Amino acid sequence: MAITLSRLFANSEKNYNIKLIAGQSGMKSLVRWVHMVEDSEVPGFLHGNELILTTGIAHTGTDWIVDFVKSLLNHGAIGLVLNVGPYIKNVPRYVVNYCDENEFPLFIVPWEIHLIDVTYDFCHRIIANEENETSIAAAFRNLIFSPENKDAYAGTLDRRGFHNYVEYSLLLLQAGNNGSVISGEDWQSIRFELESIMTSAEKPICIFNQENYLVIAGSGINSTQMENHAVIVSQELSVRFEAVQFYIGISDTIIGYGGMQACYKQAVTASNTARLLEKTILKYQDTGIYKLIFAVEDAGILKRYLNDTINKIMNYDASHSTDYLNTLKCYLENNGSIQKVSAQMNVHRNTVNYKMKMIREYLGIKLDYDEIARLWLAFNIKEILENNL
Repeated sequence: MAITLSRLFANSEKNYNIKLIAGQSGMKSLVRWVHMVEDSEVPGFLHGNELILTTGIAHTGTDWIVDFVKSLLNHGAIGLVLNVGPYIKNVPRYVVNYCDENEFPLFIVPWEIHLIDVTYDFCHRIIANEENETSIAAAFRNLIFSPENKDAYAGTLDRRGFHNYVEYSLLLLQAGNNGSVISGEDWQSIRFELESIMTSAEKPICIFNQENYLVIAGSGINSTQMENHAVIVSQELSVRFEAVQFYIGISDTIIGYGGMQACYKQAVTASNTARLLEKTILKYQDTGIYKLIFAVEDAGILKRYLNDTINKIMNYDASHSTDYLNTLKCYLENNGSIQKVSAQMNVHRNTVNYKMKMIREYLGIKLDYDEIARLWLAFNIKEILENNL
């Protein structure tokens, strides 16, 4: 995950005599980057979660500081370093109080410290942290997609707190907006927010992109604990991104690196099933029949199954402008109740009886126990294929 302010400022007082004077509660915020800003107008290129440094050279007095802080907060910045000296002689108490109230970390650094040195150091730490996260993510991807070489990646994970022979569970998150997959900058914003939420995790966590998923892997975290994280993640992301639908799948618990590939497939099945059923969170153990369907990796086999079961009805509907397939599905969903089918489809009972007679006699659907089981499986397969899952 991205580096937090508290980690970024580790040893900063010793190395640069930087002191935190307000906003201690905001030190868990993640840092995206560091910028020098001297203009009173906060630049529009800020994306959020940036740390700002300033000498105050463009200002006189100190009255501007509180307005500057307010503007930074509005642009999503997560901290401010003031270079105290000829331009900023002191920090008013009301500024300190405002930063404390808004959990906005405020630092001071002596004038004799060159901000260029501080900026270089902080940027270097951010990049080093990203490189570390990239290597961990690469190791997990290799465990998932090249498990036969797991010994080659074990050292990387073990050195960074992801030990073998402990519990693991994977969480996969999908995001969509009115049926469209989230991508680009919006997707990166969701990932960064997810990382911010997961800073509360007490155990080592790795978050990485894989195709259209965000993957969370945690050392020593079982599926029940991961589900607890999922509840918090879904609640907070839904507040931050109101128009986005999130679908979270959670795998079973495994021990060690060896089962990571199976764990990933389980989480994919759970996430895709959650999307299909329009559920926010779903564990693999609760996916029911979808376990079997998603286990079939060859879509051609599924299509052939449809051809052997309901394609005859689909073709008849297409050529005769009937709706026998929908009637049959509604009939099965209502356990054969003609009255319920009539009410749900808004047609007369006699119409439903006629359609069911045609389905049985003309189309040859027996509707005995074995046939019903085959049809239910076919309808589920059809829904999965139509949703490109």
